[in-house]
Amino acid sequence: MAILRTSLTLFFILRGHLAEDVGYELLFTSAPEEFTDHCSEVPLTFPSWANGDFIISSVGLMEYGDRKFVGVLDAFGKLHKFSLRDNKVCATFRVMRTKFFNNSEKEKTIAPGMLFYETEPPRKCPFYNPFCNAMAPNDNSFVVTYNVGGEIISTTDSQIQVTVDPTSLNVTSNFMIGKESMRKGQIAFLGAAHPVSHPNGEFVNFIGSGSITMSDKTTISPFRMSGVPSDPGNRHELNKFVMETPPYMHSFAISDHHLVFPHMPIKFTMGSVLKKEMADAMTDIDIKSDNDPNNAFYIVPLNGSQPMIRPMPASHKLYYIHTLNSYENSTGVVVDLTTVDVNPFSGTLDRVDGQLNKTARD
Repeated sequence: MAILRTSLTLFFILRGHLAEDVGYELLFTSAPEEFTDHCSEVPLTFPSWANGDFIISSVGLMEYGDRKFVGVLDAFGKLHKFSLRDNKVCATFRVMRTKFFNNSEKEKTIAPGMLFYETEPPRKCPFYNPFCNAMAPNDNSFVVTYNVGGEIISTTDSQIQVTVDPTSLNVTSNFMIGKESMRKGQIAFLGAAHPVSHPNGEFVNFIGSGSITMSDKTTISPFRMSGVPSDPGNRHELNKFVMETPPYMHSFAISDHHLVFPHMPIKFTMGSVLKKEMADAMTDIDIKSDNDPNNAFYIVPLNGSQPMIRPMPASHKLYYIHTLNSYENSTGVVVDLTTVDVNPFSGTLDRVDGQLNKTARD
């Protein structure tokens, strides 16, 4: 009976913890700890193919000085490396010292830069530099790390990426993909945070560019990389097509012969970012037709042939956050998506206060 009571007590404690999501708040708590090669031995030997480094990024610092971040992914980034060697695992944790972080350290508060939500208390640009956030380095890029051309690259939802030393995890530089488009009267302002693997083993991403006059039409140029993408010679264009409005595509999909770009019924207005927070630039598009290209999948052949547009019914808005998987079968291209019923950037889903409120996040 004592064993039964103990088991029941443990069951109810565990059930209570699951109901409360104990520890969830730690995802949004600053973790400033840094160290190099903190190692532990394990009671097994890793196979030869498992020896190597696994690098994963996350939010690191949720505040600086007198200000704190409001957006979930606005915080300063942090890198974590786990090195597997024979029967040993060594960990290296490093806060990303980007130009954004270094400027904040110098000013002892959160420095100028484009954020999804303004900080608390809010920052203000001086009257003589009203576009201080847009003109800042904006290199807080920590969504995904990938190895291309022997260098570690870290990404975010823009054309700005950073390079990272694979041993120390120190940020070594930042660069803008597609900056040469300015010479053609275009400005590159979009990219995906999640590059995908091309069938030949290289990585694929895209550049979204528009006219410097800020017109809506946006050219999407997917490319594969044979080296670090800051060098235009390493970017090999796979296709090119136009979307009627600037999309927000955090991720996209690839199969053996196609790329799949989901256009949510959201318009990303670059002009709004110049003076406002990025959340204000995500405006809903009123979809009234079953054939609206602003609520559609763009199926883009890797061989450069004509893309196809597959609109969703007006009653089914294509709100998504991530593409998880894609493949081809005898009937066409299959894509797995994480979807929501409403604009994911219009509520509390991407705010710290929303994530810390269990009822709201559930």
